[in-house]
Amino acid sequence: SKINLVSRQDIENLVSRHIAPSLALAKLMRLRKNEKVMDVGTGGGLPGIPLAICYPKCFFSLVSGILWLTQEEKKFWLSRKW
Repeated sequence: SKINLVSRQDIENLVSRHIAPSLALAKLMRLRKNEKVMDVGTGGGLPGIPLAICYPKCFFSLVSGILWLTQEEKKFWLSRKW
């Protein structure tokens, strides 16, 4: 099955409406090596994936649809020490 991360009608605006705002956060964030970041409600991986590219020495967890996780997945995420 195919999943669209952004609307097909909006693909020409992918950079200006989705990637650029994600990268704007990188200017505000001053993350140090090995810091942990969680993007809750990430949906299509924004802003988590662009930020993870900007900060390759940090650890990013992208969480989407937590209500639909299995019990084991919920236990895993809720037991994490952030």
